[in-house]
Amino acid sequence: MNNVQLTKNRHSLIMHLIKNWRTGKAWEFFNQLRANMLARTEHYVQILSICDDAHYIKFLIDEMRENQHIVGKVNLQCYKYFTQQLLIECFDVEDVKQIISNQLEIDGYTGKEKAHKVLNLFKLTRMENWEETIKKKRIYKLKNITSQLNGSKALQYFQLFYNNRKLNKYNLTIIMRSLCSADLCLELLEKLKYYEDIIETDSIFYIPYVESLMLEGRKEEAREFVYNKLPELGIEVDEQLTKYLNFKEHALLHRRKQLLTRLRAAGREKDAVLVYEVMLDSGVQPINFKQQNMYDSMWNEFKHERNVDYSDAPRNLNILERGYGNKRNDEKSLLHKILDKFN
Repeated sequence: MNNVQLTKNRHSLIMHLIKNWRTGKAWEFFNQLRANMLARTEHYVQILSICDDAHYIKFLIDEMRENQHIVGKVNLQCYKYFTQQLLIECFDVEDVKQIISNQLEIDGYTGKEKAHKVLNLFKLTRMENWEETIKKKRIYKLKNITSQLNGSKALQYFQLFYNNRKLNKYNLTIIMRSLCSADLCLELLEKLKYYEDIIETDSIFYIPYVESLMLEGRKEEAREFVYNKLPELGIEVDEQLTKYLNFKEHALLHRRKQLLTRLRAAGREKDAVLVYEVMLDSGVQPINFKQQNMYDSMWNEFKHERNVDYSDAPRNLNILERGYGNKRNDEKSLLHKILDKFN
């Protein structure tokens, strides 16, 4: 197989991984190509389409320039994704035009040719509802981050949107889903209740919090919140929220396994342990991972730490006391550290 065909095959593989939301694998494969000096312009273009950091896009474009003799030239698609990411990150349109204009000059575009390319890149901003299009692109980026349960990146976007007053119930709901913790969701909600002018609140907005409570086995807290707390806040509870209170136990078990699987796959090993600890403390029966080899080590860790006998279901679930010294409470400071930057 010749080099041209190999390059095309690599390009097809990256496209396939991205289309199937396996962006982590796409990045892994792309980085292998970079390490072996096999990445070409078309590979960079594909990966730039899923890059969620304007600074890193700039880094990759500079890398292409440094290795132009191997990679190939920076093309218009690279600038397109750079422009979109800058707009997604709330940069002012005129500032973005200046940034892109400077980048084009570096690649030898001047005069009318440069002006024409800038004009083409900013067709989007001349559309009547271009800001709505950018909102949709922000939500798409967040969904991609949440599909990987990348909590730290989601919180970075939260800070970005918060500072630029771009928060709304849709992107904030997506961000909360990536936290995978009812306590963290509640802290976020408590912080934001003082900024009601920034976000809308209705029952949909509280779905991630209620869902997390149910998965953690805190059913009474979930019902109390939905049927008592929300009406006190003047929020009408609808079916989209209450359905989360009616999950059957087998459905909850499946979702709990899925959540822990995804956390571990995302490299959030510590978070998986903390979430599982909350489940056990709340009365959830130990989850039998014996038929899933990837979980054997995790299950054994908990069996050793808590001296759990799986054959004996009734047991003391509060071996680790809630309150000072609980690992969970140490972790709760994570969100405060980020939120404190807003004051």
